[in-house]
Amino acid sequence: MNERVIAQYCKKVGKKLVCGRAQKKRLLGGLAQELTERFGGSPVTKDELLAQVGAPADTAELLQENVTPQERTAFEKKRFRTIIAASVAAFVLLAACSIWYLDCVRSQMPVNYYTEKIVYDASYGTVRETVDPITIWETKSSFNP
Repeated sequence: MNERVIAQYCKKVGKKLVCGRAQKKRLLGGLAQELTERFGGSPVTKDELLAQVGAPADTAELLQENVTPQERTAFEKKRFRTIIAASVAAFVLLAACSIWYLDCVRSQMPVNYYTEKIVYDASYGTVRETVDPITIWETKSSFNP
């Protein structure tokens, strides 16, 4: 039972830490080992653990002191780059899907062709132009057998 309570506590502490995965694993492993030794074989509840050790945020703050400012800055830069890369990838995917969708919609739209007739009206002595719209459904297909 202790292992589960300690693991839950360490998980909450890990969410508050700002460092790389390997360093977080090392810090949380040390914390779990220390808590296991501290509480030994006696069963401990979540409330007892919080009362004796403190809130996970406080413990994370103490563990964060083991992380150098350079390591924290490097981690934050890496996280920022990852967020930017994911945002750019999502934008490119959205643009590609939009272009594909518009191409599909346009391929099903009617195309209007206009023909022009020039008629000489002898009774009036003038030239009259008429325009007749002809609508043709044009479909584009990417597969041409």
